[in-house]
Amino acid sequence: MPLVWKGIFVEIVSRFISGDYALSSRPVGVCEITPDRAEFIAAQIASYGDDLIELSDETWSRSVYVWMDGYWEVIIDLCMKDQGVSDLALLAKIYEGEDEKFIFKVESVYVP
Repeated sequence: MPLVWKGIFVEIVSRFISGDYALSSRPVGVCEITPDRAEFIAAQIASYGDDLIELSDETWSRSVYVWMDGYWEVIIDLCMKDQGVSDLALLAKIYEGEDEKFIFKVESVYVP
């Protein structure tokens, strides 16, 4: 996982932990999440049965990213209080924007 992306995903997960599933106070370059999608993400995390915690170093060795047609698709295993890195994952797309900056779009949180 490129270092430049890691900080953004750490911030996204921090927002989720604080209950901001729509990313209304999102990091620069991150797209807002629609209310329906935010509600879905909140429900997925709540129904998992464990508390979401900050990403650990182990997260990055289990995460994957692959170039699709026009964007990077990223899957990051989330960390839970009682079990550490879990099979609950964050799915996102990363687009290359202007001036070599990236645009991050959270697609879902799910168990693949």
